[in-house]
Amino acid sequence: MIAWSPVLEPALLAVAVVAVGLALGASRRALVQRLGQRRGLLAWWPRLGLGLLLLLALAGPRWRHLESRPPSGSLAVLVDTSGSMDLKDGRNATRLERARALATAVGRAAPSGMAIEILGFSTRLDGPLTSTVPAGPRPGDPAAILGGLATEPRLAGRAACVVISDGGDDPVPALQAPGMPVWILGVGPAEGARVDDLAVAELAVPATAEVGQEVPVGVEVAATGTPAFLGRLGAVPLVLEEREGTGWKVLDQATLDLRAGRARASFTCTWPAVGKVVLRARVPVQAGEASPFDNQRGGAVELRNRGLHVLYFTREIGSEFKALRQELGRDPGVTFTALLRTVASRQQGDRYSLLGERIAGDDALAKGFPTDAADLGRYGVVIIGAFPPEAWRPQEIEALRRHVDGGGAVVFLAGEACAAGGALEALLPMVPAGTLERGTFPLGVPPAATGQPVVEGLGPLFAGTSIDSLVRCAPPRPGASILLASAAGGRSLPVLAVQSWGRGRCALVASNTLWRLAGSGTGGEAYGRLWRQLVRWLGGSADEGGLLRVRWDKDRYRPGEDAIATVIPTATGLSLVATLTPPDGRAQTLALEPAPDLAPGAVRTRLRFSERGAWRFRAEALRQGQLAEALERSLDIDPPQEEGSRLVGDWAGLTRAATACGGSFAHEDQAHQVISALAARLTGATVPVERAPMASPWVLLVALGLLIWEWTIRRKAGLV
Repeated sequence: MIAWSPVLEPALLAVAVVAVGLALGASRRALVQRLGQRRGLLAWWPRLGLGLLLLLALAGPRWRHLESRPPSGSLAVLVDTSGSMDLKDGRNATRLERARALATAVGRAAPSGMAIEILGFSTRLDGPLTSTVPAGPRPGDPAAILGGLATEPRLAGRAACVVISDGGDDPVPALQAPGMPVWILGVGPAEGARVDDLAVAELAVPATAEVGQEVPVGVEVAATGTPAFLGRLGAVPLVLEEREGTGWKVLDQATLDLRAGRARASFTCTWPAVGKVVLRARVPVQAGEASPFDNQRGGAVELRNRGLHVLYFTREIGSEFKALRQELGRDPGVTFTALLRTVASRQQGDRYSLLGERIAGDDALAKGFPTDAADLGRYGVVIIGAFPPEAWRPQEIEALRRHVDGGGAVVFLAGEACAAGGALEALLPMVPAGTLERGTFPLGVPPAATGQPVVEGLGPLFAGTSIDSLVRCAPPRPGASILLASAAGGRSLPVLAVQSWGRGRCALVASNTLWRLAGSGTGGEAYGRLWRQLVRWLGGSADEGGLLRVRWDKDRYRPGEDAIATVIPTATGLSLVATLTPPDGRAQTLALEPAPDLAPGAVRTRLRFSERGAWRFRAEALRQGQLAEALERSLDIDPPQEEGSRLVGDWAGLTRAATACGGSFAHEDQAHQVISALAARLTGATVPVERAPMASPWVLLVALGLLIWEWTIRRKAGLV
């Protein structure tokens, strides 16, 4: 397409055309008269060419067309080389061999001349993919590799990236866009594929526990495959083991019926010393299984000395206090402090007594319930007895609300009255809607609560137990969970409910006779474990000292994940410092962001665990430049599953990741879709291009040639 951009106004351009035409006509007549018809025309043609070139230059022609431009940079192809890539999935080639073939196909689809680099990765980006891989175990962290694409220096400036992986064993987290499109090819069984396989699907164990504490361990085993394979799984032995030196010792075992495809077992363990305990649950490999890797699953629990402070407060002493004090006192990881009103006097003021274990800074409690949320911040969980809500003072209500909103936890006990009335009603997961009813109310764990940490392993223990009173409540709030219920009159009536509120957690016990279970055999065990597991779950993941409290947003972290740690001082006049030491031992000082909405002086910091290994977090409280207290936590960043524990990859997560990075995902059976999209993308963008032909050096050469032509003819005619 030709467009015009004249250098003169149209009227002036017309005058120039007429003038050049007249000049060329006059020149032709003069040359013919002097040189004759033949020689005159030969001498005139160069002048005609020069005149036309002049007019074209004045007219300013522009040549416009569409031009394809390939993207700048090279193509990186990342191939998973972890141990699970050695599986064949019932095919003739291993996953790694199929991945190599896909990498070759991707290379052929790239535009000619584009540089292509094929890199291998396992727990980190290793370098150019070699023809062979090391023998023996090869752990891999595809989720961490994907999460680090944006910060990996070897991928900077790439035109695009293709990741070929079986998805690994961890769910794929939300990714930070790396500034280049990323395509992902998944190798392994397709979603919904019917593969004969037996797998330990879950090993549920808390990340931390205290010495002497009863630790619940839940194991879930899943089986998939043909009816003939499932029919052989009526009595599968499950073994729970603990690492001992270089070997394993059996802690407990059970027999599972997996003909329905899934079964669960619960264990209880206790350890006497501080340290890290590594556990493993395993089932035997069955004939015809697609993978032996997922028949076992590991986990770890870090044992520490007591670190959870519980405050029990009531204005009217009841029987619940004695039972609670006894059961929580049995937990060596919990300190139990009780604040009781012993004298009620309008003239001289109420008097209070402090019972149980004392902690630093609790002297202010002698005057009554704190009116400052900072004083409550020393306690991970506050238990409020049953008394009329009118007994609260406004400052006490506000302190409790701020404590929970900032990350604390509270349990309300309901009986003839419930202290969470009025302004505190919003904290309740369900609101009492009637008076206390007497009768026999059988107890049980609702099916929807199975597996929740508070009631883990308690279902069989509550069977056959009952309570003598119950407060009927309105339907639970959205987001609340019913953890204990009573079946009465054909209806399920909630007894224990929990919910999140602000950054904290709240619970309601809708009975004042739950304590009577403490004196019975199985019921007493159920009562004690329920309260110990409840206060620990409500307290969240936190480390506590006399001056500092560190709260974590999760119990454990995987490679490539971000963590948020909140450091809350429980005293004034402190300055805070936090450091993180990665596996290489080079400590990093962390940036601290003020979080006054959580508590006075609280700070928040974000950490990123870029790789597996032993990391250490340290928070320090300084007073006048001198160290007043330090809390340290060792964080073992490892996937919760053994390598290859997940037979089918997280294809949905990989799809979300690729889409977020401007690419797409396809299973290996539809790899042509990604390869075609990649080839089209790498062809580059089609952009309009405009060129000025009169600016070409060829125009100057033509003009010079015409001048030489005319000079030659004039010389031969003797005119030069």
